[in-house]
Amino acid sequence: MQTMFSGDNVATHMSKIFDGRCQTRSISADQQAALAGSAEGSFSGGDQFTDTVKMIRGDSSVLVPYGLETKGLDVGTDEDVALLAELFMIHQTMEQLKELKNYANDGAPDIYIFTISTIRALELKYGVGSEKVLVATKLVQSTIQKVTKDLVGLYDGKILVQALVLEWNFPEGPSSESLAEAHDLLKPHLASPSFEDFKSDLPQVNLKPVS
Repeated sequence: MQTMFSGDNVATHMSKIFDGRCQTRSISADQQAALAGSAEGSFSGGDQFTDTVKMIRGDSSVLVPYGLETKGLDVGTDEDVALLAELFMIHQTMEQLKELKNYANDGAPDIYIFTISTIRALELKYGVGSEKVLVATKLVQSTIQKVTKDLVGLYDGKILVQALVLEWNFPEGPSSESLAEAHDLLKPHLASPSFEDFKSDLPQVNLKPVS
């Protein structure tokens, strides 16, 4: 067991333990989300996302090999093309991983975090039950299924794949009641039992060391 420094995320912590041999990727259109899940130099967001948007607007046929058909979505609309670009970056990352060799059997754990942050903007623009959001949701579901299948294949089944879905009921964020429920659930494992500490630390959750 090695103590995790408070400024490190899981990817950085594991990369330090295994002397940088871990493959780590954190992909998101939201640069803050991409950075939050990455080890140093492993995130994709910011300029790369902007370049991907420009590429798709210039030639949307690049989406076809990944099953990201634009039917129902408009690459000329910021919210629509943002979702397509985010999913495209995830698919591209998987293609890059397939081209690498030996990392799946090098004895060091690998961490991949794909954060889909663009659905919310579509919901706000078109409405939660709109046709555009329905199309986008199907694209997200098919991407998750393909990525999961590819990862299981790359690691010969020796992998844990988790999908975490966060759905806020209000644009301004989770209610005090839902935060209180989450705090009560996690309280036995928190470094500080204080609700105010828990709330102020979000989105980071500080857990007490394992004894």
